[in-house]
Amino acid sequence: MTKKVGSIHIEVLEGRNLIPMDSDGQSDPYCVIIVGEKKKKTKAVRHTLFPKWENEHYDFNIDKNLGSIVIEVYDWDRFSSDDRMGMVVIPSTQFSDYSLEITKWFTLIPIKSEDPVSGEIKLKIRYDKDNSQPQEKNPLIKAIKDNDVAAIEHLMNKSKVDYGICDSEGTPAIHLAIGTNNIPLITLILKASDLKITIKDSHGNSPLHLFSQKCITTTQSDEVILKLIDKGCSVADENALGEIPLHKACLSNFHKTSTIDTLLSKGSNINHQTKTGDTPLHYAIKMNRSDVVLFLLQKGANFNIEGGKPSKKPIDLARELDHTSIVNKLEKVLEISDWLNNLQLESLIPIFIQNEIYMDVITDIDESTLDSLKITVSGQRAKLLRTIKKMKSELNTSFSSLSGSFSSSTSNLKTSYNQSAEDLKYLVNNSPTKVEINSNNSDNSNNNNSSATTIENTGSNSPPIVNDSTPIVNNNNNNHKEENSNNNKQDIDNNNNNKQDENKDNSIAEQPPTTTTTNVINLNVSELSQLKHIHLDSDSWVIDESTLKYSVLLGTGASGKVYKGFYKGIEVAIKVLKSFTDKKDIAEFKKEFQIVSSLKAPGVVNFYGAGIKDKLCIVMEYCSRGSLYHILKDETVQFDWNNFFHLGLQAISSLDSLHCWTPQVLHRDLKSLNLLVTENWTVKICDFGLSRFDTGSNLETLGKLRGTYAYVAPEVYFGNKYTTKSDVYSMGMILWEMTYRCINGVHQFPYQEYPHLKFDYQILISSAKKDVRPTIPPNTPKSLADLISLTLLKDGASRPTTSEFYDALLKIHQEYLANTQEWDSKRIIPESQLPKPLVPATDTPGSSSPALLADVDNSSPRSFTNNNTPPTPSPSSSSNDFTQPIIPTTTSTTDSIKSPVSLLKEQITRTRSSSSPIDPKSLLKQK
Repeated sequence: MTKKVGSIHIEVLEGRNLIPMDSDGQSDPYCVIIVGEKKKKTKAVRHTLFPKWENEHYDFNIDKNLGSIVIEVYDWDRFSSDDRMGMVVIPSTQFSDYSLEITKWFTLIPIKSEDPVSGEIKLKIRYDKDNSQPQEKNPLIKAIKDNDVAAIEHLMNKSKVDYGICDSEGTPAIHLAIGTNNIPLITLILKASDLKITIKDSHGNSPLHLFSQKCITTTQSDEVILKLIDKGCSVADENALGEIPLHKACLSNFHKTSTIDTLLSKGSNINHQTKTGDTPLHYAIKMNRSDVVLFLLQKGANFNIEGGKPSKKPIDLARELDHTSIVNKLEKVLEISDWLNNLQLESLIPIFIQNEIYMDVITDIDESTLDSLKITVSGQRAKLLRTIKKMKSELNTSFSSLSGSFSSSTSNLKTSYNQSAEDLKYLVNNSPTKVEINSNNSDNSNNNNSSATTIENTGSNSPPIVNDSTPIVNNNNNNHKEENSNNNKQDIDNNNNNKQDENKDNSIAEQPPTTTTTNVINLNVSELSQLKHIHLDSDSWVIDESTLKYSVLLGTGASGKVYKGFYKGIEVAIKVLKSFTDKKDIAEFKKEFQIVSSLKAPGVVNFYGAGIKDKLCIVMEYCSRGSLYHILKDETVQFDWNNFFHLGLQAISSLDSLHCWTPQVLHRDLKSLNLLVTENWTVKICDFGLSRFDTGSNLETLGKLRGTYAYVAPEVYFGNKYTTKSDVYSMGMILWEMTYRCINGVHQFPYQEYPHLKFDYQILISSAKKDVRPTIPPNTPKSLADLISLTLLKDGASRPTTSEFYDALLKIHQEYLANTQEWDSKRIIPESQLPKPLVPATDTPGSSSPALLADVDNSSPRSFTNNNTPPTPSPSSSSNDFTQPIIPTTTSTTDSIKSPVSLLKEQITRTRSSSSPIDPKSLLKQK
């Protein structure tokens, strides 16, 4: 038994500037003090970033093998696992510094390298050395125990170091050095002799055993492991219990899979069993290290080996220990393994596990996903695609019978998804040899990647060529034949560079892209003119399609395609809607037409008219700077506080113009991609495909799930009525997006900081049921952070109105103007953005809502980037005053954006869905 060398007294006092983890910008922090195998936990202090603990003091005995003391900070969560907030590590080499009681602030560092962290905690520490221990006579042993690197270096200059010399208890010098966790000292000792290390301690541990368990994650720890191996330690050495160094690494209290990776790269057996049959996976489960469990599974650990006394499989051990997160992970692994085994594709199991492809996303797999996974065997690809097609067909059939609100349908979706492995095997064995087109499939989630139509720019005055191998009527399915599934993909990058395209485009197509339809569109002028609320004069809105000139295809969305073009010499955006074959599609077109044709607010894209003869198209204003999303995404330019307030205030004002309209308009699909920016930096709301007038007749449709999930208010998940406060929630999420870009200099999607939220439905459930919200950047000024938190409250009644939202942000803008230097100091400016900002400052951001313009002084705006750009329109301006409307550089759906870099394609990453509106069938992923 290791003898005591001293004791340490630790008192946790308080914290300051901790990172906010809750949706309201606060946290519920508590501390865990880890000393060797012992842990002590403080009480959680509720709802604060400046906690103060009382009577949280602890005493621990210290033995010579203790490498360090760790104090971890977590945010308590009632409904899910607690979130990591950071940690403090105090190496044993520093214990002597606390021989006199010291009270000190310690800066928190990440527990995991990717964790966001901020703030400090205040500790009172006193170390009492046990003076009863006999003094070491050997100078090397004494120098090691005293962590005296200078003395060791002095001894090295006199003679070679003998690794095998032991202290009075029989512990070898090299083991003592490893136990200090002092990397410079260990490195010095290893360089001090050319001798091979063969000695073990009394428990049969080699120095590599000890270091694998006790080392703290540092940049040099892998170098020490490699040096120990070079000196003679083996990754296959067993100690008295049959443990190899890999077992010891899995027993570590520190979050470091890099050590495990290094040992595996040197040939360590990932499935080695101890004398009791435990594998490293069993050890990781016993330590409740879910990160290590996942890492071992991805590296090929066998999850069916039984070990321990009594003998248990890993999942049974996790269940017995009630380690829920590990159980969930193992269940997913077992499920996908059984599925692949039943398909006789067991060789693919490691690939699926390594890339975390489980049954909840299996129906998202297509040809490009298989390419990313490097699955190249044609027979394997065909079998997978056949099975997935059958699964999707079964699920779509089940979904089509569902109706009502989302909350009432979720349980049915779960039931329809739970197919047994035998059912899947039957599906494969009874599938046709080729994947056929299902013309009735309405799944739009991958429409962008499997379009049956391509457009080529001929470089002449001829119209764009449309290659149609099949009719595009109601052609929104994903299930194209294998040989064609990789063809005709939309190149999003090209659509995001329309300014360059405009300069290069010398050909204007006088005829629209032709389409083939099987049914005649059943619409006429009088039918549309008589719709409620639109107030159209006769047929003045009807556009002769021969007067339209098509230029560049800007993008493709779920509801159609958007082209840049010209109408009567004016640059316009032409939205060509998908061809229709049933009454439901026609009704959807009527609803969008009803909204866009009735709104004449300055903060809304201007409506010029529609064509209904040869095809359904809507002609709208062209906003040359594209969407707010693309402005935020452009990381080659600055987005400073002036830009933030100028665009943010306008965005809220534009929304207010909808809410102040009679009858009131609810957008229901607000996101940064649906806010367009004109050449003179005026914000315009677009994409009214989901919008509705808030009248009694629309109560049922307003209760259905709409919008991109990250921006959807919690009440919509529960099937409650959609209100103006739901739009405010979405606008609050956009304001968070702008704040993150302004402070950090880079764009990030909402919830992207949560690695476990990989899919849209996970985001929706976590935000609605667990009250999870995107993390507000720590440097955000308090007034702004409070406003964002207010707009994202779960209780819609507690959120501000759009008018209150605008007033609050206007007040914060005044605060910024009075404290410009302080606010600017909170921003991180990447080197690539050092040139001048995107939009120069204005005295007061422009506003386009009549209800709010009175609050803004536009009397003397500063110049914009383009000196020829006019100031924001005055209150007397109307949408009819625009003589040269300007257009989005892309379509206003998420089809036009790229997901963050991923090994796999976008629809099975944690980013937003690839179409708008969101197809609720994606919720079938939920288990």
